[in-house]
Amino acid sequence: MNTSPNSQWFYSESGSQSGPISFSELQQRTSSGQLPLTSLVWTEGMTEWIPANAIPELTKTASANPYAAPISDPALPQTTLVEGELPHSPIPLEIGFCISQGWKHTFASYGTIFLTGLVYFGVMFVFGIISSLINGTEGSEFVFNEQTGEFRSPQSGYSALTGIFSIAEQILTLFLSMGATKIALDILAGQQANVGDLFSQGSKLLSGIGASILFGLMVVVGLILLIIPGIIVAVRFGYYQQAIVEKNLGPIEALKYSWRLTQDNGLMVFCLGLLNILIVIAGVITLVFGLLIAIPVVWLASHAAYRFLQGGPNRINVLP
Repeated sequence: MNTSPNSQWFYSESGSQSGPISFSELQQRTSSGQLPLTSLVWTEGMTEWIPANAIPELTKTASANPYAAPISDPALPQTTLVEGELPHSPIPLEIGFCISQGWKHTFASYGTIFLTGLVYFGVMFVFGIISSLINGTEGSEFVFNEQTGEFRSPQSGYSALTGIFSIAEQILTLFLSMGATKIALDILAGQQANVGDLFSQGSKLLSGIGASILFGLMVVVGLILLIIPGIIVAVRFGYYQQAIVEKNLGPIEALKYSWRLTQDNGLMVFCLGLLNILIVIAGVITLVFGLLIAIPVVWLASHAAYRFLQGGPNRINVLP
């Protein structure tokens, strides 16, 4: 950490980032009380933003000034990153931490998670029954062909109806998935998670559809060219849905955000995905009971990785 007088620093105040200013000017602002010591600061070489009171050179100057704002209690939890900011330097993803927090949060909020899954699959099951009944009824209708003297099923109409329901099913799946993402992020942030939020992302659905189409096209093109480019695209742009749900970004902005978020961490995100697959396989081996644990763990671990890349453990309600 460079604390020389002329080193350049940034600070965050009232949710907005400012700077750069010299370290000596930063000292003046904290010592005068103009900038609270609970404000987040950052300079080149740091992996994440930290409170000003974590820098001894700033707390000393503030203590020497009797009119300075009081220093926060060091026993209190550190202030997290301001919402919407990304660390200036990529934070190496800790896979073990994400899996561990996914495991712990699963058991801490299992009632909400189980009910969310029950509602999710219940809605999809009901939709599937309705789709089958309507498609079956449509397919059972026959028309008389005067030229051949035979009754035939109107296959063209049946196919069109099947296609419509297929698209509707994909949209419904995306809608519920975005709601589930909201619930997962709330759980990891230590906020009250409500099963009703499963249906809360309707206003962002168009962005989700647009981003999903773009994402799918990029992955397909990448796989056609070579398998590895397709995998890279899937890994680097894969957090677009979280970005839409959390930050209400448009399709292109969400994809760009995911790309920046995973900078220098593509391999680790890929390895986390492989480990999640192994956890699910282990759940399959132990039959239904194992899956009831494995699926929530990998679900939360993936969202924990999204949070971690935004600012390390500070972005998660870390459970011991």
